[in-house]
Amino acid sequence: MNETPDLTIITATWNRAKWLRNCCEQIQQQSLSGVCWEHVIVSDGPDDVAEKIADDYNARFAALPAHVGDLGASCNNRGLELARGRYVVFFDDDNIYHPHALCALYSSAQDVEIGVCQTRHRDQFIPASQQEPLRFGQVDSM
Repeated sequence: MNETPDLTIITATWNRAKWLRNCCEQIQQQSLSGVCWEHVIVSDGPDDVAEKIADDYNARFAALPAHVGDLGASCNNRGLELARGRYVVFFDDDNIYHPHALCALYSSAQDVEIGVCQTRHRDQFIPASQQEPLRFGQVDSM
């Protein structure tokens, strides 16, 4: 891809082929017409199956040299290093996403100076207020 993407979707994974494939399917079904995007899959250690799935869905793939086991934090950091998009979103491989989730987030970020889009997770806003800092483990995805 020569064009700089508008959006980078990062997915951390580790030995979860079925869930990763499902996540890739959901990304392919997102309503993103007119938005140039890329998908970066980062495995928490070598994973030939995840690499094959990434190839099947035209996603860029990277693997950490060895399993870290920090709930995807190192994978997400590596994904940020590889991201080329103006905006970045994290899509966990084990979640179910509304088909317009990426479109809604991308649209919300247009024409405003923004660092983080607030999303709803399990019927709670994260963070609860702008004065409350995010804590480790508080945000599951997006």
